[in-house]
Amino acid sequence: MSKLESKSGKWTFYGDAEAQIMVCGHSHSASILQANLQPDSSTMNYPKVSVCYTSNWIDGPPGDTEYWEFASKMGSGKNVVIVWNGNQHSENFIFQTRPLFTLIGVSDENDNAEDVVIPIPITLMKAYFERITPSFDDLSRIIPLMSDALSITLLSGPAPMPRSHIKNVIGEDKFYSAIANELGFEIDSLSLTSDSLRLRLWNIATEMLKARAVEFGVSFLEAPKVSRDNAGMLSQEYWGDVTHANSAYGLLLIQELAYLNR
Repeated sequence: MSKLESKSGKWTFYGDAEAQIMVCGHSHSASILQANLQPDSSTMNYPKVSVCYTSNWIDGPPGDTEYWEFASKMGSGKNVVIVWNGNQHSENFIFQTRPLFTLIGVSDENDNAEDVVIPIPITLMKAYFERITPSFDDLSRIIPLMSDALSITLLSGPAPMPRSHIKNVIGEDKFYSAIANELGFEIDSLSLTSDSLRLRLWNIATEMLKARAVEFGVSFLEAPKVSRDNAGMLSQEYWGDVTHANSAYGLLLIQELAYLNR
């Protein structure tokens, strides 16, 4: 796989410079990059998809001005796919509180039916999602940078992982372990929010991203329906860490993006 770095060396364009599809954006872009790095990826009959991402994966996903300017330059004349956040449901709400909280209209599977549960209005949650970083308003600055792109598509993140999987892997996650340490708890002692609650939170964030796509006059692509189980959660074959899907999911996205080459 060829690589081209930005001036600072912080950001890298991975893949064929002639590829007509370029993916950029936040951490869920990594599943496509991982799919491209698989040994047999070059022999598969899938569209070529380049990825503009961080040079050092340990440093975390892109986000500064230099990155987006670099992505806009590399995306000139291409079908640009922007992966925007997609972690609102987990990054901010993976741990349950005391008293418990839920969203109005969510049928929550409480561990104890006698627990007090505080219902949060959907409008309040949407207002919160509007403010957190990276914000949806940032797209009003980034999308105009891509004016030389052939097309622009906003891509949502994968559906949430089920709680059963999260319990098995969260102890190895540095981000959530740090949160637990700050709270003064062992991570295994903290309760996780229910699947139904995180699924509803994910749906809200996805709907908000879709609305911004309409507002900015660009395309929108949601998580592939085939990637979700009967409950709406991410299917087991695509599980990665606590919040991110694996390379098999990235390969699925590459197949979904094939329509951009038509």
